[in-house]
Amino acid sequence: MGTFHHNTHELHGITVLIDLADGSSVIGRFHEQDAAHVLLLDADTHRDNEGGKSNAEWLNAAVNWGQWPRIKQLRLLLSDIKQIRRLGEVAKA
Repeated sequence: MGTFHHNTHELHGITVLIDLADGSSVIGRFHEQDAAHVLLLDADTHRDNEGGKSNAEWLNAAVNWGQWPRIKQLRLLLSDIKQIRRLGEVAKA
């Protein structure tokens, strides 16, 4: 369950998985969205085979045990985002 504030995006406070156009993935707590950006808090990013893990392995670890938030704040361009999903909606493997 997320945090509920008036005048905020429906995903405010929810941990999300974002698939980017360049093939990388991002997990973080959705904070806000404006006309051009999404702002995540406590985020982590992954590119396929980075650190010896495929995107699927990295995502599976995050779904099962939580992600390691290496980035305090991360602003992403909406034009770079392919898809945003709640991390809780991603099936555990």
